[in-house]
Amino acid sequence: MALAAVGVVAGCRLFVDLDGLERRTASCRRRDSGVDAEVNPPVDAGSDVETPDVKCPGTGGPTAKLIDTGTTRFCIDTSEVTNEQYDAFLKTNPTVPANPAFCAWVTTYTPSHFPYDSARKAYPVNNVSWCHAYAFCQWAGKRLCGEIGGGTLLPAEMGDGTKAEFIYASSKGGTQKYPYGNEYNGKACNGGNESLGMTRAVKALASGQADGVFDLAGNIHEWTDGCVPSVGSQ
Repeated sequence: MALAAVGVVAGCRLFVDLDGLERRTASCRRRDSGVDAEVNPPVDAGSDVETPDVKCPGTGGPTAKLIDTGTTRFCIDTSEVTNEQYDAFLKTNPTVPANPAFCAWVTTYTPSHFPYDSARKAYPVNNVSWCHAYAFCQWAGKRLCGEIGGGTLLPAEMGDGTKAEFIYASSKGGTQKYPYGNEYNGKACNGGNESLGMTRAVKALASGQADGVFDLAGNIHEWTDGCVPSVGSQ
């Protein structure tokens, strides 16, 4: 999210990305059926991003990293939300629905594969809906990744690296095709060329990262704040 002065958002990636200035409480994104998130409360001195004058907010989920080009500034989770991190949210016995009105159908935030295999605690959580991601991000003090500067993305903006926080982080502000450069490298991410048929632990492929933010391509789909509510929803 673009900002000026001291406001910064933090992103978590389950729902995981982040950007903006004091707008909502959390921002997230999803890959395949996982989640990433981001946050946009004002910066506070207790956050944990290493930067001399600005820190990313948020109290749960992955550590967030500040993306700052001088004109665009936002925080994004450095990895997708893991099973272990999502489980920490569930252990608080979250009230349902703690979401927008169109999420009233939610009766539980527990994914179908929980309790998860303890050997997969560092794997990205999956089988979560947008509403699950939204709630996680709120709990984490973050928000779903949305528009640079804050707010919900319009359908036409969702793939625009100059408008969408997640795409901005994935393409160095829309200046390159992939997180790692302009030439496709099938081994840089957990995609079709890997032929695993399953997710990997977060941060497993260092070659696919950009500026210390991992798994920006492949591994699992991630939710962003770009939903178009159905007619009659609020």
